[in-house]
Amino acid sequence: MTMTQRSVASQPDNGTTTTVAELAQRAQMKRNGDEWHGAHPTGNGATKDGFILNDDGTAYDRPTQTRYTSAQVAELFGIAPDEYQPVRDWRDRNGHTPSPEPTAPPVTPATPEQRGITPETLKSFGVSRVQGAKPNRDGWKYPTHHADGKQGRARFKNARAKIGDEIKYQWWKGGDGQNPDGYNLNRIPDDAREVWIVGGEPDVWAMSQNGFDAVCTFGETQGAAALVAALKARRVQVLQIALDNDTAGEKGAAEIAHECQKQNQNFTLRKFEGARGFDVCDQFAHADFDREKFRAAMLDLPEIAADESSETEADKRPNPFTAHRRSLAEIFVRPRPLWLIDGLLLEFGYSAFTGTYGTFKSFALLDMGLCIATGKDYHGRKVKQGTVVYVVAEGAYTTADRAKAWLIRHQLDAPENFHVIEIPAQIGEAAICELFIESIAELQPVFVILDTLTKCNVGADENSSRDMGLFTHGMQEVASRLKCHVIAVHHNGKNGDARGSNALPSNVDTHITVRANEGKVITIVCEKTKVAPFEKFSLIGRVVELGELDEHGHKITSLVFETTDAPPVEAVERADATRKKVLQVLAGMPEGARATAWQNECERLCIVKGSRFYDYRDELVTGGQVALSNRVYSVSTPITPITPNRSESEPEKYSDYSDDVITSEQSELMAGLSNGSEKPDGTLPEMPPEPAKTNIKAQSEPYAQTNADDGEEF
Repeated sequence: MTMTQRSVASQPDNGTTTTVAELAQRAQMKRNGDEWHGAHPTGNGATKDGFILNDDGTAYDRPTQTRYTSAQVAELFGIAPDEYQPVRDWRDRNGHTPSPEPTAPPVTPATPEQRGITPETLKSFGVSRVQGAKPNRDGWKYPTHHADGKQGRARFKNARAKIGDEIKYQWWKGGDGQNPDGYNLNRIPDDAREVWIVGGEPDVWAMSQNGFDAVCTFGETQGAAALVAALKARRVQVLQIALDNDTAGEKGAAEIAHECQKQNQNFTLRKFEGARGFDVCDQFAHADFDREKFRAAMLDLPEIAADESSETEADKRPNPFTAHRRSLAEIFVRPRPLWLIDGLLLEFGYSAFTGTYGTFKSFALLDMGLCIATGKDYHGRKVKQGTVVYVVAEGAYTTADRAKAWLIRHQLDAPENFHVIEIPAQIGEAAICELFIESIAELQPVFVILDTLTKCNVGADENSSRDMGLFTHGMQEVASRLKCHVIAVHHNGKNGDARGSNALPSNVDTHITVRANEGKVITIVCEKTKVAPFEKFSLIGRVVELGELDEHGHKITSLVFETTDAPPVEAVERADATRKKVLQVLAGMPEGARATAWQNECERLCIVKGSRFYDYRDELVTGGQVALSNRVYSVSTPITPITPNRSESEPEKYSDYSDDVITSEQSELMAGLSNGSEKPDGTLPEMPPEPAKTNIKAQSEPYAQTNADDGEEF
């Protein structure tokens, strides 16, 4: 079947353009998040749901790992590109006028093998295929090396990056943890006659396979000075600069050429003659993957004149230290900083909002953001009303229900100045931070939420002060450039502090933590601030019905937090919380249980595993909360049991080792349920204080130690 034979792809009769949704609906594709899934429109690719149509009009075919531009999508469906709305949108953004026969940018096949790169070449560069369920775990991993041959950090190329997507590469752990000055410098011999500087690692692989010495920077506009210096140290005679034929490539090539001029390095600047976006791999494909034809084509690339100016735009910028130098007299008359939320957050700055798993961090920050967007007081505190940008990097599907519940509870209409971005913003990387700033600058936000730091810092080591410092620098850059307040959500670790390097709490202006009990009360606490700290205050969750039913006829609900006089939630050690759950498991066994049965139930419910169970058991017996009789343990003090409905087939995930588990009480709360065991203030009975550790052999009740060979209980 040809593309034009598809009945679904017939052009509209009324002369109007076709949107992505209209195209997908005609093709009977199913909605999945921000994508449409269905069969390949030509019938030659994916069947069922392997063809993915994105909301920006581009597409991806899973079986062939082929990506399509919006213009190519239009052709696949038999629509003239001028009649496809995403094509028109793209042209409007890039200043293009419609043409009768538009030429789409070249699309290099997704895999290195499809680019003509042989397995032998990939093996020589240490490239390995990584396939995981998560988007950031599907691609190719390879090592990097410093010029002296020492191994640097590992590099990852994302196989799922869309055409035009800047998040194509990520840094992973490896080597000495440092980024080299360039890729493939270790293979460049001293006194080389010429070395090619190309647009990316796959281009280096293609060039090396065909007998060229080639290197690249890690980002076409980054690291030019260091790369040229490293090649000059190798006494390379001539540098051939041939970056991609696009805006980033042209900018990077100009920067490298300027560095060559500054460092007195001979160079030739070349330009690809193909369509916009043409690069080395496209040239190799155009040469039918023939070595000699490709070499001839590369050597015949036209030379272009480099800007002879001795200054770049960077050189013309004023010295930032001179521009920010102030006398005391000038500082004294400078206006005092204003509040974004009175007494809580300053108008300009960057903060961290942390808490353990299940403490409703996202609910609390959404509450803050909606108060700022609508101008509503934040629990008695005045706010500066303005635009809010909420980066929902995980659990984006929950945002709509939570926001609806908040608006219903406060009887307000949806504010037009609250914007949601449903992909992570990797602001620890300078190029992506710049893109993020450009994308939201026109909104003039006053409050930017990054939820969560972990998702917006993928590939970084949160235990590294360097990596966390880069992320906080990105936060500072967004805040200073946009004159707004940036706040990042992060998890606390097992010790109750913000997880990872202390560079996060140390560098931010304000550090706020949230605590929650097993009922509906959370407490907002100021851990650090550069102005007067605020007093901790508590909020209580109220279940709100949205007036909608799900596909099974159940009422859809969510949670909204309101001011309460309930006592503040105090910090609880992780061990105390786990010990309490171990006790609650026993409470759910009315006849009591022997140790092995009790331990098995704790492991089945993913509460604790291994020998740690026996530590908690001993503490509970010593503290008098558990009685022991005839080798049967039973609860001595009343406590709400844990009896969740858990499938035996669910994967094990132990609370001692995970920060992503939510308690059964909180699951019930968010589902709008109540087990009726709360006290009047909405909290559950308090856990008795941690008992001093003693040996339970001192107890009068006899017992026998477990024998690993015969499995005897005690």
